[in-house]
Amino acid sequence: APPGHGPKVARTLFSDAPELMLMLPRRRAVRVRRSAQQTPWLHFAHPLLPETPMTLRAIDISTSGCGLWRPAEALPLQPGLELRAVEVELDDESIFFTDMRVQHATPSGGPRAGTVVGCNWLRLSDPAQDTLQRWICRGRRRRERLQLTP
Repeated sequence: APPGHGPKVARTLFSDAPELMLMLPRRRAVRVRRSAQQTPWLHFAHPLLPETPMTLRAIDISTSGCGLWRPAEALPLQPGLELRAVEVELDDESIFFTDMRVQHATPSGGPRAGTVVGCNWLRLSDPAQDTLQRWICRGRRRRERLQLTP
């Protein structure tokens, strides 16, 4: 501590609350990541096999797009593919439909092999934008309430 000031005291807080939602500043957008129990889901028909429905978990979501987890056994999604009429289920009260474009597909090894698929929203309607923005803001307000102030 500087002369004339008392010793600094380190404080640690343990809580389950930060696991509920993480906000990750990335690529000029805030990306929201929810816990596994509250994860958003996306439902759509595979673009190359329209009779094959897919349901993938969102890893993170922002106003510009989302990251998806594609398990190894699921059909592949290649960069450039357009996903049409995607139902985005953020939670029980926040659902919208949109189109998306696959930007990248990055293999992930480890105990749960699969692929991280990055997508951009396409033609996001005004109501869908409003739903998405409200959901992100709700998470931000929740997160801010949990932060400690000095």
